[in-house]
This record gives sequence, structure tokens and C-alpha cells, in this order.
Amino acid sequence: MLLQSITYTRARFTFVIGCAALFFLQTAQAADGMVSFEGKISSQTCKINGLAKDANLTVKLPTVSASALATAGDKAGATQFEFKLTECTTTPGTAYPYFEPGASIDTETGRLKVSTTGPGLAKNVQVELLNEDRSPIDLAKGANDQNVKIATLQSKTSGTPPQTTGEATIKLFAQYVASGGAAVAGSVNTTVQYAMIYE
Repeated sequence: MLLQSITYTRARFTFVIGCAALFFLQTAQAADGMVSFEGKISSQTCKINGLAKDANLTVKLPTVSASALATAGDKAGATQFEFKLTECTTTPGTAYPYFEPGASIDTETGRLKVSTTGPGLAKNVQVELLNEDRSPIDLAKGANDQNVKIATLQSKTSGTPPQTTGEATIKLFAQYVASGGAAVAGSVNTTVQYAMIYE
């Protein structure tokens, strides 16, 4: 009886392993396609607003009346800000900011959600980014589809001995947008991370 029990257990174990291996092969063969990833690493670097790294920027939006944002879709407080690129290592070339995905981005509107947890914070408000021509930037899209205008780096020669570098200024706007109903008065705070793309 003991011999029969051992033999049976071993056979069962082998069967389970065999089934698992067979299932794995079937799963592997059932692939529907392949995803390929392509990219490019650029040697281009620029100073952004005078800084070689950690070029953080704070945009101060004006205080506006809640009555200016009384209906969903109302807009107010457009404020210009800019990325000033200097000492770019190579020219010619182009540059534009890519606003990276994050929890602050509303994937439906493409705008920035504001903090709403805590006392004294505004509600039913988002922050929209615009190009210099006031066309909207869709933060919910990928790097090539956000509709950010591309800047061309202009050559500049200076120094002794003369050295040629590139420079450009990217001007954008930010504004309040009423979202989901009439805006409720309070402080507005939001952030977004960006990466400068050089081509």
C-alpha cells in the first residue's frame, strides 16, 4: 500500500507540472501582437530661465471675482509666463515644453485640477495653459500632441574667443476656467511637471 501511494503521488505531481507547462506554452503562443518603443536621446542642453537644472517656475495668477467664473466654461485671469532658453549647445534646432502626466491633470479637459482638500480653497475651478496665440494646450495628450508651439533656436555669437550658442523664448499663458459649475471663492494651487524637448 505504501508503494502504491508513493507512485500515485509522484504521477499526480508530474501531471500537474506537465499541465502547467502546456498552459504556459499555449498562453505564450496566443499573443495578439507586439509593442515597439522608439525614442531619441539628444545632446542638446540649454539654460532655462538662467538655470542649468531644477528650473522651477511659479506663475502668480491674479485675484478675480467668483462672478467672472459663474458658469462652467467661463474663463478669466489670463497671465503670461515664459521659458527663456539661453546658452543652448547646438544650433539650429527647436525646443518646446512637454507637460508630463500626473495626478493634477484632468484627462477629460486637458487642464490642471486644483487642490480642493483643505480650508479656504477654491472649488469648481481649473487652470488652463495656452500658447502665445491663446490656442489651448491639451495636457492630457502625449508629447507630440499637446499643441504646444515649437520654438526655433536662434544663433548668438559672443565671448572671447567667439562662441555660437542658441537661444529662444517660449511664451505661454495660464488662466482660470470654471469647471463643473459656478466657481467657489478661495485660494488656487496646482502644479505640473515639465521636460524641455529638443529636436
